[in-house]
Amino acid sequence: EDDPANQIVMQENLEAEGARVALVNDGREAVDWVRRDGPDAYDIVLMDIQMPVLNGYAATREILRIAPDLSIIGQTAHAMPEERQKSLDAGMVDHIAKPINFELLVQKILKHAAGPRLGAG
Repeated sequence: EDDPANQIVMQENLEAEGARVALVNDGREAVDWVRRDGPDAYDIVLMDIQMPVLNGYAATREILRIAPDLSIIGQTAHAMPEERQKSLDAGMVDHIAKPINFELLVQKILKHAAGPRLGAG
């Protein structure tokens, strides 16, 4: 997510569910963090499709070359079925339309995340 206000809302909501959150500002930064931290550093990536510098589709393809087992959920303002398919074609495991239904997002994260489960305990 590249919008600072949306980042704060997303971070607060996810942390309230027990998640540890790392925020980046663009697609290139997301790729760089996964490259720097290694393929097992993150349980899941929430990828905004319309990111500056490197869009979400391109960032996803690059991340999956580094961390092929990392689950990536696409976020976009476009709810059209073809947008969901484009996300899946890029290698994402799921897709959620904005504005984000947080309860649905948590369900998707729990379904796809590796490691300790969000909200457990």
